[in-house]
Amino acid sequence: MNDIRIGGTPTPTPTSALAKQADQANQTDNIEDPNKIKTGQQLNIPVDSFECKPTPGNASPAAAATSSADTAAVKTHTVKSSENIKKIAEKYNLSVGTVADFNGIKDLDIPLQIGQKLKIPPSDYRMFTKALASANAPEAPLKTPEKPPVDTTTYRLTNQAQPKRPIENIDTIVIHHTGGSTAKSAVHGLNDKNLSAHYLIDKDGTIHQLVPDNKRAEHAGKSAMPGEETKNGKINTRSIGIEIVNEGNGKDPFTDEQYKSLANLTAFLATEYKVPTKNILGHNEVSRAGKTDPDPQTFDYKKLANGMLDAGWREPQTQTQTVPNSTDSFQP
Repeated sequence: MNDIRIGGTPTPTPTSALAKQADQANQTDNIEDPNKIKTGQQLNIPVDSFECKPTPGNASPAAAATSSADTAAVKTHTVKSSENIKKIAEKYNLSVGTVADFNGIKDLDIPLQIGQKLKIPPSDYRMFTKALASANAPEAPLKTPEKPPVDTTTYRLTNQAQPKRPIENIDTIVIHHTGGSTAKSAVHGLNDKNLSAHYLIDKDGTIHQLVPDNKRAEHAGKSAMPGEETKNGKINTRSIGIEIVNEGNGKDPFTDEQYKSLANLTAFLATEYKVPTKNILGHNEVSRAGKTDPDPQTFDYKKLANGMLDAGWREPQTQTQTVPNSTDSFQP
C-alpha cells in the first residue's frame, strides 16, 4: 500500500484515482466519519486490487448477496455483428431480463450496437434481492405474515387437470404481468393458450386463486433458474406463479392496491413454503424465451420488498433449495 500524509506535500495523485479509492480507504483505515480526518493523520491508500468487504455482523443476507453480485467475477461481453441480447443471454445461461437489468436497459426494442460492451452478471444476481438491500425494515414488532383474502369462485381455468406435487417441492415464486387490462381478459388468454397460474391480482388488489398450490401451473414456459441450462429447468414443478393485471407496455402503472396484495401474498407464500430470498423472481429472470414481465419500466421491486417487510416477512437465515426429480413440460 502507498502512504499519504495530510498537511504535507503528497505525491500528486489523479483525482479520479482518489475518488475510486475513497470507499476502500474508509474501510482500510477504519474511518467512521470521512469528514473528520485530522492534519498530520496518515492514511493507507489501498492498491487497485483491494475490494471492500461487508462488515461482519452488519450486512443482511440480501446486502451480502448484492455485494457478491457487485464484486464477483463480472464478465464483459463485446457485442458482435448479428448478436442481440437474447443470443448473448443464452450464451451465459441467463435470461434477457437479468442481463438487461444488470446493464440498466429498460427498452429492449432499442437494438444493441456492434462493439457495445455489456456486463454479464454472476448467476447469483437477483432483482428482488438488489431492491431488498435498500428496503426499509419497519420498526413495528415482528409478526407472522397472514394469508390475505383470496377469491376462488369468480374465474375458472379450463385446463385444471394439472398434476399434483408435494408441497415441500415449492421453493420458488415467479411474478408475471398479464399483458392485458382486465382480469377477465387474462383468464381468457390463459385458457386460449392452455396456460395457467396459481394467482391473479386484479387492478383493485383482488387476489383470485386459479390453481391450488399443491398442483403445478403452466406459467413459466421455457425457463430455468439463473445460471442453469434450460434443459435442467423445472420452474413450473417447483414454483408458485403470480399474474398481475398490467398491459406491460411501459405506460400502465401497477396500482398501490396491487403492490399491497402482491406483497401480502408473497410474504405469506415465502414464509409458508420457506422460499429462499434468491428464489423470489420475475418471469424475465427465468425465461429463456425472451419474456419481459413484469414490465421493467414500471414494476418496482423496492415497493414489493418494503410491503413484504411491513407484512412481517423476514429473510430466512438458512436458505436451502430442493430440486424436484420430475421434469417440467415447456410451453411456447
